[in-house]
Amino acid sequence: MKKNLRIQAIGRVAKEETVFSLTSHVMENTFVLENDEPYPGYHGENLPSGTKPFSVFFMTKEKYSTEKVLRLNQSIRKYYKHSFDAVPGLICLNNDTIPCIRIRGIDNYEYVDDLQKCFFSEGVRFLKKRNVRGEAVITLKKLFDIEPIEENIYKDNDEASTFYVKIPEQVSFEKFRQLTYSVKNNIDKDKTNFDAALAAIYTKDVMDVVRIYAKDLNIEKLHLILKTYIEELKKME
Repeated sequence: MKKNLRIQAIGRVAKEETVFSLTSHVMENTFVLENDEPYPGYHGENLPSGTKPFSVFFMTKEKYSTEKVLRLNQSIRKYYKHSFDAVPGLICLNNDTIPCIRIRGIDNYEYVDDLQKCFFSEGVRFLKKRNVRGEAVITLKKLFDIEPIEENIYKDNDEASTFYVKIPEQVSFEKFRQLTYSVKNNIDKDKTNFDAALAAIYTKDVMDVVRIYAKDLNIEKLHLILKTYIEELKKME
């Protein structure tokens, strides 16, 4: 594998997670969601948990572009003293698709409302409070920083235990859900403990990939996952 093939590009990632309304440490009468499990397909030790949130979602009245949210990040970081990362997204919940700004990297729930106030002061308007819980399809726009470790297999330079396997065609999220189910049913049970999400990375061409998360992934298991995704995808044609 050639060196210096690092890819830094914008793309999108879609995943299915359980979300619920966050009711404390938020601005009064605003709609904020949190995810129940950040990697629901993976079951293991050392998952993010405890007193700091993994991801929260500020539900907004309008859809904000990737450029707009990146500029908001730049502006707020000039005066907000705690670390955070924000990207735009959409959450499909109970047949309702709602724009959001996904927040990660905050160290304490007590910082959530302070950060909300920063976004509000920059012109972001939030939806009014709702109490919900359920399965949601979350689609995010984000910056990817990846590099190849084998042909059609990439590692994430920002997120530990995260890899991408390249698939040969675009698939809908519903087809991806069925595809992942088939993949996990056709791999030895001791090798199915991983979480998968559907992603597209906008290089010169669009790169369709499956994001794979699991602790202690080795190249043999990644090759097996990639091979099985391609095999099961062919069966669905």
